[in-house]
Amino acid sequence: MMHAYDMQTLTHALTGMPIMQQSSSQNRWVDTSVREPTERRSKTAKAFKKCEEDDRSMEPSRKSSSSSSNACKYWTSDSFESHRRSSSNVCKYWASGNCARGEKCMNLHSWSDGIVVSPRNDSCRPIRSVWWSAPPEDFIKINCDGAMTSNGKKAGAGGIVRDSNGAFISSFSSGLRNCGSVVEAELQAIQIGMETAICRGYKNLVVESDCHTAVQLINRGVDHTHPYHAQVSSIRLVAQKAQHVQWNHVFRETNSAADTLAKHGLSLNPKLGVKLFRSPPPFTLPSLFSDESGVVYHR
Repeated sequence: MMHAYDMQTLTHALTGMPIMQQSSSQNRWVDTSVREPTERRSKTAKAFKKCEEDDRSMEPSRKSSSSSSNACKYWTSDSFESHRRSSSNVCKYWASGNCARGEKCMNLHSWSDGIVVSPRNDSCRPIRSVWWSAPPEDFIKINCDGAMTSNGKKAGAGGIVRDSNGAFISSFSSGLRNCGSVVEAELQAIQIGMETAICRGYKNLVVESDCHTAVQLINRGVDHTHPYHAQVSSIRLVAQKAQHVQWNHVFRETNSAADTLAKHGLSLNPKLGVKLFRSPPPFTLPSLFSDESGVVYHR
């Protein structure tokens, strides 16, 4: 007996692409191919609904404003902590700084790394949903990134600092001199970001980078023979000036604001030092709006 299947169902079965259904109540398309456990889904559904309502009410002001001070209040420390407590897929090796699989790991790296991990029909690689989230209360989050030109002649660093409400504090870009690799650029970006925050009086830091190698080197430590011993030692020395520092690996989708700042650093003269921004640079606004709106990326 033959069964009738619609085109989306066939597409999902053959390619693993998400099934999109139209919601009659709000006249919008929603992804129905990935589902959370019922208890967790009910909690996050309310947060998304409030976030969407808040986004609609803020739309006119967003179009006329060049500042990101109106961060989405629903994606702050409260929702961060609830997702942190509810997630059962956080990599225990990452939590202790010893996960060797990096982006190939089947579990979550960083509490902000997403809440949905489910198997695909067409691959052994899981579907992972990730988004940027604000740090816990009394903490700030520093997203850092390094960049290097394809010929290796120029390197840059960039980062952005935000508070537990997701509000912009500051950002920076810098050209780097005598930088021999992307990992070294990432380490310098982390150090600059930490120094920038600590100099302004912040003592509880969540530092995020999309370079798994750099984060792993800092968390594990290196001996004096390691080629990055000087950079790692400098970062750990800076960390002694803070009360609490947590270094997290995150995916590049949730680190896009820092990425744009690092690429901007490629155009800066290293001799001029670090360029600090007291308000969001225009080229970072699309990434900031995506972050504060809780945009979810599927990997």
